Amino acid sequence: MFWKARPRPIAPGRRRHTSFAMTNRDPNEPGTSQPRSEPEIIPPGQSGRRDRGGIWVSVDDNNGPRRMYIARPSPLMIILGLAILGLIAVVMLILLLSVAVIWIPVVIVLIAAFVASMYWRRFKLWLARR
Repeated sequence: MFWKARPRPIAPGRRRHTSFAMTNRDPNEPGTSQPRSEPEIIPPGQSGRRDRGGIWVSVDDNNGPRRMYIARPSPLMIILGLAILGLIAVVMLILLLSVAVIWIPVVIVLIAAFVASMYWRRFKLWLARR
């Protein structure tokens, strides 16, 4: 027999989920109403789209959902942003090379100390045989 089982909530409890229509308001709370959308009246001779240009992001805060428009970056801002990214890359490269410059002599000294200790042991064995 096939039947659909009711899905269990991830966090069981008495309250229902509060993520209704991507808001942080509880739809069961008294005094809150469901969001309404009213039809937009488009005058004759205009297209149905309002083109403000740029990029928009939907933001939902305490005042309700709204659109936030972000202007397109100018060529100067693009160049400035790329210059800042390049500066960050150069600083990271300098830090990486400075770490390498510090560690190369340290590794050379450790290898030299290891080789010297091997020769020192051989020298001590040679002295013990004489």
